[in-house]
Order: sequence, then C-alpha cells, then structure tokens
Amino acid sequence: MKNYKPFSKLDYNKHDSKAKLEAKMFWESNGYNVDLQDTDSYTYDLKIFFNNTWIKVEAEHKTPWKGKSWPVYYPTVDVPYRKHKNASELYMLFNNNYDAFCLAKMRDVQSSNRHEKDTIYTINELFFNVKLKHFIFFEKINNNWIKTEDKMVNNRINKN
Repeated sequence: MKNYKPFSKLDYNKHDSKAKLEAKMFWESNGYNVDLQDTDSYTYDLKIFFNNTWIKVEAEHKTPWKGKSWPVYYPTVDVPYRKHKNASELYMLFNNNYDAFCLAKMRDVQSSNRHEKDTIYTINELFFNVKLKHFIFFEKINNNWIKTEDKMVNNRINKN
C-alpha cells in the first residue's frame, strides 16, 4: 500500500460531481451567483460571488459520515493533506447521503495539525486534523439547508 490514495476515476465520478452540485445548490439557494468548475481542477470546485469578488470553494464527500449529526467517534474532521495545495477559500464536506455538511475556512484546514493514519486504501497517509470549532454544520430539512445546533457537536467544540 501507498501512503496516499491513488486517483480513482470511478470514485471521482461517483462522489465529486454530486458534491459539486449539492454545493452549487446550497450557495444558489442562499442568493449567491455560482460558477461551477466543470473541468478537472485540483485547486477548487466552484466559485461564489460575494462582496464583489469570487470566492473559491472545495466540495468533498465523506462516505463514512452516516446520518445528519457529526459522528461522536470523530473528535476532529480529518482532511487529506493533499489539500495543502488547494487554492480554495472555503471547504465543504458532505455526509454520505448529502443531507448534511460542514463548512470551514480553508486556511483553518491548512493550518491545522497533521497526523498519519491508516485507511482502507493507505498506510500512514497524512491528514489535517481539523478541530470541530472551525466548522459550521448544516442539515437539509424539507429541502432547505438549516444551520445545525447539534448539542453533541457543540459540547465537543467547547472542549477543544
């Protein structure tokens, strides 16, 4: 095994497009103009127009995140270290069903502590270990995105 997950076109097609579309729908539903990056880009997935400027956004999908609440067994959000090259200002991570996500500033992600861990694909892959306090959590209720007031998350954020 390698210390990073090799690129998989199958995984990319399965997850990346859906995450981008969900992110686009979220920002548009909140009144933003959105420019979807429709070519493969390692620097950002879409841009939103905010305060007369374009802000780059990275949208990801986390299959193990089941349900709308952030799993209690994840004390942090682990983001692959390969995102250190990402030029986005914002980072969005969707759950398995695309009915919840968390949002953080990419600078908070990229300035977080790093650690190595084994995954089902890799051994000793490097990840950013991002504290929950850097994220805002949302869930989809009746097809509307609502900021989550999750007591479990808030309790863990206050401890970190």
